[in-house]
Amino acid sequence: MTIERIRRALRGISGVHVTPYATDGSIDVGLLAAIVDRIAAAGVHNLVSAGNTGEFYTLSPAEIRVVHETAIGVAQGRALVTAAVGRSLSEAIEAGRHAASLGADAVMAHQPLDPFAAPSAQADYFLAIAEGVPAPLVAYIRSNDIGLADLLRIAAHPNVAGIKFATPT
Repeated sequence: MTIERIRRALRGISGVHVTPYATDGSIDVGLLAAIVDRIAAAGVHNLVSAGNTGEFYTLSPAEIRVVHETAIGVAQGRALVTAAVGRSLSEAIEAGRHAASLGADAVMAHQPLDPFAAPSAQADYFLAIAEGVPAPLVAYIRSNDIGLADLLRIAAHPNVAGIKFATPT
């Protein structure tokens, strides 16, 4: 997957699918597959799997793998699949490598969870993921504290396809 192909998809429609649950609290994989199938068939350019809307922070690492596996298997190239990763640096890299090995087109790294991390350390988090995962990275920055110099450092990395920015206020 080339960076340019990811960037083209990011200029189109990106959709974050929900993660449905069964009555016992487990992931309803059948319903998840139907949701992903419908989104892919609708022509969404980039399907984000296990993003915020997809319950990323409520899922265990094993459940995130199930969500990624399901989305990648069902999309079957009809839409690019960007697998959301995050938490600790080692968890993010491991999840990103696993998703890439399954065929994820890109990974989206959530903002690091440490509220006391300096902006340069937050930028370093994204850069380490870009270095450690073979799939192109979309850095999801949710901090008003990261300055232009750190944003440019992230954006200039050859494995960064884009930056998603959301202000927490």
